[in-house]
Amino acid sequence: MQMIANLFEHSCVGFFLIELSGKLAAANPAFCSLIGNPESELLKLDIQSFTHQDDLLLCLHQASLLLDGTIPFYTMKMRYVCREGEPVWCRSTFTLLCEEECPRLMMVQVENIDEQVKLEQELLASVKRMKNVYESIAEAFVMLDRQARYTYLNKYAESLLRKKREDVLGECIWDVFPALTGKAFHQEFYKSWNEMKAGSFRYYDEELQLRLEVRLYPSREGMAVYYRDTGSAGMKDWDGAGFAELLRSFFDHSADAIGILDSDRRMLKINKTYEDMFGYTYAELRENPLLTVYETAHPELNRLFEEVKRGTPVSDYEMKSKRKDGSSLDISMSISPIYDGTGEVISFSVKARDISDKKKSEEALRQSEIKYRLITENTSDLVTLVDANGVIVYASPSHEVLYDISVSSLNGLSLFNADVVPESMILAMKPWFRHMLESGQPSLVEIPFLRRNGQISIIETYGRPVRDDRGEIVLFVLITRDITKRAQTEALRRQSAKLSTASQLAVGIAHEIRNPLTVLKGFTQMMNTTGDFKKQYLEVMMHEFVRIEQMISELLGLAQPPVVQYGRMALAAALDFSANRCSSEFNSRGVQIITAVAPDLTDLWCDEKQLKKVFGHIIQNALEAMQGNGDLQITATRDGGYVRIVFRDQGPGIPQELIRKVGEPFYSTKAGGFGLGLMISQKIIGDHHGSLQIESEPGQGTTVVLLLPAH
Repeated sequence: MQMIANLFEHSCVGFFLIELSGKLAAANPAFCSLIGNPESELLKLDIQSFTHQDDLLLCLHQASLLLDGTIPFYTMKMRYVCREGEPVWCRSTFTLLCEEECPRLMMVQVENIDEQVKLEQELLASVKRMKNVYESIAEAFVMLDRQARYTYLNKYAESLLRKKREDVLGECIWDVFPALTGKAFHQEFYKSWNEMKAGSFRYYDEELQLRLEVRLYPSREGMAVYYRDTGSAGMKDWDGAGFAELLRSFFDHSADAIGILDSDRRMLKINKTYEDMFGYTYAELRENPLLTVYETAHPELNRLFEEVKRGTPVSDYEMKSKRKDGSSLDISMSISPIYDGTGEVISFSVKARDISDKKKSEEALRQSEIKYRLITENTSDLVTLVDANGVIVYASPSHEVLYDISVSSLNGLSLFNADVVPESMILAMKPWFRHMLESGQPSLVEIPFLRRNGQISIIETYGRPVRDDRGEIVLFVLITRDITKRAQTEALRRQSAKLSTASQLAVGIAHEIRNPLTVLKGFTQMMNTTGDFKKQYLEVMMHEFVRIEQMISELLGLAQPPVVQYGRMALAAALDFSANRCSSEFNSRGVQIITAVAPDLTDLWCDEKQLKKVFGHIIQNALEAMQGNGDLQITATRDGGYVRIVFRDQGPGIPQELIRKVGEPFYSTKAGGFGLGLMISQKIIGDHHGSLQIESEPGQGTTVVLLLPAH
């Protein structure tokens, strides 16, 4: 439970808990940072307060399905409204918590995907704009994939080739036009593709009865093909009314707002996109084309038009504009001169593109950069960005405190430069960094650090890889902090725990030895007084001597453990050996030990002698608890990076109030037991970086679970 609490509190992923009424019950720091509100403020709100209204209905519907048990959980992309009022796209996973020890709550895991969604939206908009361009160009345009299959035709291609898109998309060009195979088109096509060079040629298409000019542009993804009819009446060499018709079509269907102004800047013609973008009709703009521009921009526009009049085009000039309804928008404007036959500028063409979304994205990015730079430049933690070669590309100002070095001098240096960190740190950091680079997974390392003033500090560095859109690691984010005080506090805590354990041991030893000594003293006095040396007296005294000897042996084993000798151990054979050794005295009573080891478990890297001692102790305890009546099941399976070994007996079980005492020195559920065997077993498992857990209920038997690293 503490592990879950630590995950909730310290995770870089946002978490919050909500009651079934929708009111927040808890929120971790990562979510508070995302929303921009402290937890104390969020706990006054319900989820409806900061969920975007367009996403709220679907969220509530999914929540009802979750509460009904229709779905075990649900994940959806949704927007949360930050304190500043700006929505942030997140991927939220809702899970219902139904533990008996806590009221029913919903836990929500929140991942910030705002940048990803905005990039996707920008990509879709870009594809849409590109498609509009392809549809508006006055040429037949076709795209083919690597198998020469049609992936796109614009409307002019449909008209020229006399094929519908739905009939040819996905079909090979040689199947659609079999007459082209082996002809000039076929030869020029593969010549261009094999050489990966653009090509152009002309040919007469017998099926279409047209003279066509073809331009080929190969790429790794396929081929782009442009067709031009050079044999149609009135369009030979792009002259005459046919060309005028193409220009008119381009003007009318352009995705950009286009207007033609005379030399006095009166509007002569605008396309439909211009009317839609600004909300004005041609009649309204006829005498005053600058109605769409804020008055403050007029002087600058006058200057731009004067430049164009002198023959210098203006490209992509960004400015604020306004629609007829008064709303503002950002536009990118280009102005080009139109010449007469003598070379004089007689009019202007104005092209405008709405870039409001782009400006908002840029501003959001700028604000985000400001926020994160403010955080990194004022945090006491050391924030470092290094590339895949370990070269520092950014270091926060806090480096100057720990390393006593100028931040500006760190940029461009290797993380493993002796001028940055001591050689001893480099030896520890290199394998850690290499592991992150090879595994692609975050990692944590603790390293002693010798300061320039001679003091030794303990620093903790958490590294996380950053990938590009192709999934390749391009950067590592390193968060470093000085944990010397925490380490000292932990050392004091461990020392205190040792002293406490030593105190308990001392009390236990005194108690356990005093009892047999009292018996020995009594019999000695009685025998000294009466002179009667009965055999049964000596037997009792010998039993007490043996008891003291056993206890001292176990204490010595706890205080002076043997040297650990790691090697490969056959797990199945070790469990069978321990079972056979312990069960000999119980087999005649009908006790059965059933062992099942998963096929993918063969060897275990461990101290075989010590683990067999643990297995034997657990099996012996189980057999004694069942008193020769029942089955003991032993199973071994793989659990992630661990091996799970489970011992499940059919004994009387242990009451819950006594389970937490099991493993304490000198506490035992067996008559005559010292309680040191399980304590020693826990220490052996701990030395193997594993864990030992006991689960039991009266009448249901006892289960002992060992978790050991699988490597």
